[in-house]
Amino acid sequence: TVYRGGTIEIERRFGQGLGLHGSYTYSKTMSDGGVDSPASLSDFPESPGLSEWALSRQHVGHRFTLSLLEQVPRSVPLLRGFRFSSLMSIESGRPFTIFTGFDANNDGNPLSDRPGTLGRNTLMGPRYATVDARVSRPIKLTERLSSELSIDFFNLFNRVNIRDITTFNGSSDLSRGPVAGFGTPRDVFNPRQIQLGLKLKF
Repeated sequence: TVYRGGTIEIERRFGQGLGLHGSYTYSKTMSDGGVDSPASLSDFPESPGLSEWALSRQHVGHRFTLSLLEQVPRSVPLLRGFRFSSLMSIESGRPFTIFTGFDANNDGNPLSDRPGTLGRNTLMGPRYATVDARVSRPIKLTERLSSELSIDFFNLFNRVNIRDITTFNGSSDLSRGPVAGFGTPRDVFNPRQIQLGLKLKF
């Protein structure tokens, strides 16, 4: 596997009740398929001796993250002491390999054959985007004992992020067009989740 990339970061250290950190990464990950998914037969070479050098399944061309941390000033009566934090993540789609769905070249492996002369990982999947957020408030109980109440939101806006798609084309000839269901979602990441927490410090 060969990874090449670069990252740009911006940061505002926490001060006056606000801190932020953002980063953008542009990268390219290449592989011969042998280490992308070792347990998957679909990552085996289509034919013995055939070069499979192409984008890796781990390739993410663009990735942007932004985290914010804010503490409400004591001068605000109802909300003073509250802390708000959030993390936004946006990634470009990952590549997928298109398969015929049957043993088109009669090599005994029906899971590795691709239509026409397509290479590995030529189909780009949908992008990923999510926002996580936390609201917390420390509470002093005694001189030595304090607590913190928190509520966490994962995938705050309940966006449907697709983890896997159907990549069986159904034909060895691209001119015939794919079968129904090609490119449709097979698996998705978690929907919105809410978590309540209580932390004691002593």
